[in-house]
Amino acid sequence: MESTVPELLRRGAVQLLVTRWLSRSKESWTDLPVPAPQQTVSSAGPNPDRVLLVGSGIAVGYGMDSHEVALGGQLAKQLTAITGRGAIVDVLVGDHMTVVSLREALDRARLQSTDAIVATPGSVESLIFMPTAQWRGQVVALLDDIQLRAPASLHLFFVAIPPIQTLMRMPLLLSLLISSSRRRLNRALAEVCEGREYATFVPFEPTEPFGRTGSGRTYAQWAGMLAPAVSRALDAP
Repeated sequence: MESTVPELLRRGAVQLLVTRWLSRSKESWTDLPVPAPQQTVSSAGPNPDRVLLVGSGIAVGYGMDSHEVALGGQLAKQLTAITGRGAIVDVLVGDHMTVVSLREALDRARLQSTDAIVATPGSVESLIFMPTAQWRGQVVALLDDIQLRAPASLHLFFVAIPPIQTLMRMPLLLSLLISSSRRRLNRALAEVCEGREYATFVPFEPTEPFGRTGSGRTYAQWAGMLAPAVSRALDAP
């Protein structure tokens, strides 16, 4: 069902509040240092697996100066610790990367050279209160596109959108509104992945924030929450 005019106005007003708060608050993540948006990090070992980390939010590496100590590098280390093989993680991230821009970034050459994709979409969409039907349609289009263009061995992991409190402290009302949006989008994401053998929804409810107090230890903990599921797919026949 299409959004009504009052709903559109309400969503627009809340979006304006969120945008203004992000641009002005000292608690915002928007002025934290971040590594370059594209980088390749690795963990030494035989027969390395090739993994693509793509998306926004937790994958961007807020507060770090290199992806070696952010999620990409920590994920490579965790995978090697589990599989005994090397791991090469190509990082392709951005503050404003959406499902649509993520789909555009996954060209055939990249898909053909990757063993697994770890995607962290939804941070942008949850902040703009994207309607569920629109979000679902964009995720389905991405998955259908990957099924058509990627080798059958490629597996995609959709990491759940984490609580906004993982990134920063926000006013209570905005936090509640964004949390509701996040839960709604996560439910749709999990439902879309069901029945698709090449796609897995990975629940992600971290307890330690990073923001201005996080460290490489935080990213190591987060990578530890993701690596077991990814390694199982990499080890599958």
